[in-house]
Amino acid sequence: MTKEDFVRLAEKYNRKEATKEESRLVESFYEKLQNKNLSPQWSQFQEKEMEQKLLGKINLNFQGNEEKAQKQPLSSWGTWRVAASIAVILGLGIGAYQVMEHEPVEVEYAHYVTKRNQRASVTLPEGTEVKLNAGSSLSFPNQFAKDKREVTLIGEAFFDVTKDASRPFVISSGEITTTVLGTSFNVRSYPEENTDVTVIEGKVKVESEVDCKVLNPGAQALFSLDDKTLMKEKVDVQLYAGWTNPELNFEMVPFETVLERLERWYRMEIVLSENSVKEDCFIRAKFKNEGLIPILYGLQTIVSFEYDHSDVQKIIIKNNGCVN
Repeated sequence: MTKEDFVRLAEKYNRKEATKEESRLVESFYEKLQNKNLSPQWSQFQEKEMEQKLLGKINLNFQGNEEKAQKQPLSSWGTWRVAASIAVILGLGIGAYQVMEHEPVEVEYAHYVTKRNQRASVTLPEGTEVKLNAGSSLSFPNQFAKDKREVTLIGEAFFDVTKDASRPFVISSGEITTTVLGTSFNVRSYPEENTDVTVIEGKVKVESEVDCKVLNPGAQALFSLDDKTLMKEKVDVQLYAGWTNPELNFEMVPFETVLERLERWYRMEIVLSENSVKEDCFIRAKFKNEGLIPILYGLQTIVSFEYDHSDVQKIIIKNNGCVN
């Protein structure tokens, strides 16, 4: 923040127009000045005289309008602290401002975690909307930096990023970094699994340590944990981002593809047994807010199959063919 920026912010604070975040920034600055004994040392008479002069300077929006100006609490301690700090910045102690400007700032972070069967919606400080899938975590600073907006993801999330050309949005997920300006896309990066980034709208740059891919809508980047390669391909985005919609809609979709989508939706491993019939059964169905087992019951009216759920982490399906 430049000196001029702070002066404008202090004036806004004095007019009681500052946001909570802006007010905290100004008040934090005052406290640091006091802790460093950088405030000017004046006699009581000098303080009163300077207070009156400075209040005339910082109440810029009341110049030429005495009636409005009188409504401001001119002698309050909070207003005087603003005036004193502006006096420091305007020349009585510019070195103090420079000291404070370059002092490291402790960044506070917010952390969101979802359980295995839980999802969450999160709004970031600058308006970006995030849908967090089950078994995932998202971390981000309570106030983003001036040059970028950086978050850390473990698991899966769908991002609808607020556009800001001056501050790219950066997601760190394992060994992959995803950078955007404003778009919607899905990132899946669970521990010990390959990472994939799927773009629904806009343009996204995905980087590993040795490679970089630029993705347009309908494209996916897949990072392999085994050989560290970064692949790019066209995909059905609903397979990867469909979990954000409370409604599962299948329109003549192959049975195996339906199982893949259910696997991602419910974070449950679903596998076909080796003795399953190799037959393409196409599904037309719609499910809303249904559990996985009721959906399997419904699918059995279209496809003849048996399933084994003795392992709570896995479902094994034996496909016996399409129902005539």
